[in-house]
Amino acid sequence: MDLKKMIKQIQNSIDQSASTDFKKYSSRLLNLLEEVDSKNLSDVQKLKLQTSISSYLENIKTEKEVKRGLKKLKHALINKLGFVTSDYYLTLGIGIGVAIGTSLGVSFGIPFENGIVYGPMVGVSIGIIGGLIVGKIMDKKKEEENMVLKNL
Repeated sequence: MDLKKMIKQIQNSIDQSASTDFKKYSSRLLNLLEEVDSKNLSDVQKLKLQTSISSYLENIKTEKEVKRGLKKLKHALINKLGFVTSDYYLTLGIGIGVAIGTSLGVSFGIPFENGIVYGPMVGVSIGIIGGLIVGKIMDKKKEEENMVLKNL
């Protein structure tokens, strides 16, 4: 089943359902599918995505099935196709920068008199700035590749 048919099927199930939770999760799934459909994916990528999620999205009738389909779709988009959320690498870079900066700040600050106090502060500052720069560059690269999803 291709993405257009999946989108129409989910729209029909939202219209027929009375459950608010079902509608909420179905609309999340629908928004994500529409965003993926708007991306310029190659035929190989579309086929890979369709085969990995079609079995979960064919007969959606309950809230549990919608949640499972949404989870499998997100897993396939992230792990198989390489999509990321916006500012993914920025947050990852800042976290890694803080961890590395703290450890290096303590290590280099120990030989100095007040280095144990000022070393981690300087290390964290440098780590955050470095992580921010590297993360922003990698996020920009993913945006140029059109691999960023806002609804992920």
